[in-house]
Amino acid sequence: MKDEALQIAIVDDDPAVRDALGTIFELEGFRVRSYADGDRFLAEAQHDPTDCVLLDVHMPKRSGIEILEALSGFAYPAPIFIISGQGDIPMAVSAIKAGAHDFSRNRSTPTRSSLASGRPSRRGAGASRRCPVRGCAGTSRGSNP
Repeated sequence: MKDEALQIAIVDDDPAVRDALGTIFELEGFRVRSYADGDRFLAEAQHDPTDCVLLDVHMPKRSGIEILEALSGFAYPAPIFIISGQGDIPMAVSAIKAGAHDFSRNRSTPTRSSLASGRPSRRGAGASRRCPVRGCAGTSRGSNP
């Protein structure tokens, strides 16, 4: 049986950020779905969840915190990581209280070591991939560099 790549949702209103993160994750073998705003993401997320979400906090219409709260309303199954170039401690506390797995104050890309860490996936014990973000729900990516 062929190993299915984990899918990551990148939700950010900045097209340069979406493109850069998407390229990095695709080069590492992940499938990427990009969204320019949270409402578009929410419309798909309720029926077709991804394995991991990177969610910008400052977006038009609804903030990342508001999107996070909406996701927790229907028990979204994947870890959600809040990213922001302008975050502060109260914002990080709000994000974690709303259900974020982690909060990153900058939009740095994951290192190779963070790509090699993670917890077992909701896909079950037979999966052999890891989510690219430290502490995410993916499983082992195997020995591929």
